[in-house]
This record gives sequence, C-alpha cells and structure tokens, in this order.
Amino acid sequence: MNPAELIVLKELKTSLAFIANRVFFIIKLKECIPMDSSVFKVINTDAELFAAAINQIRVYVMKELETEVDVIVDYGGVIQKYTSEYVKIQDVYYSRDIHRFRICIK
Repeated sequence: MNPAELIVLKELKTSLAFIANRVFFIIKLKECIPMDSSVFKVINTDAELFAAAINQIRVYVMKELETEVDVIVDYGGVIQKYTSEYVKIQDVYYSRDIHRFRICIK
C-alpha cells in the first residue's frame, strides 16, 4: 500500500471505532429508558456529585432546549473533577449553570 492509502485506512479505522463506541453507549442508554424520575436521577448538589465521582458512576450530561426538552449532550462517563461552576467528565468541562447531570438508577 502507498502512504495515501495507509492514511485513508487509518482514518477509516478511527471513524469506525468512534461509531462503534457511540453505538455501544446508545445500547447501554436504552437499558435505562424510559427516562423518567424512577429510572434517572438528576444530580446537582456537591454531595451527589462527590458520591458519583467516588463510586465511579457513569454520569450523563444533558441540556434543556427552549422547548423544555432535555437532550443528551454527552453519554458521559465518570466525574474527574467538579467545582461550584463546572463538572469535568472525560476531559471536558461542563457548566453547572447550563447542563444537567443524570445517573441511571435502574
């Protein structure tokens, strides 16, 4: 193979890995549907964020749209750090004022 073909092959492999990862998270998320208060819990206090971080619980990042519907911003992960203003999940900082954080309690 020539260098150009190797680059294309590497990019394709990276893209497929990303898609496979997202499909896995969607499948895992569907295990917790329907998204009502009996299945998901919104966590917003320092104590709840601390408990989720210590227990290595996957935290989903949500954002409310103008239509008052929550959409998933990120399928999240374990909380790495939090402050009064931000929560860091998978090396990304999310504003506590703008985002909601949920855990699956199923």
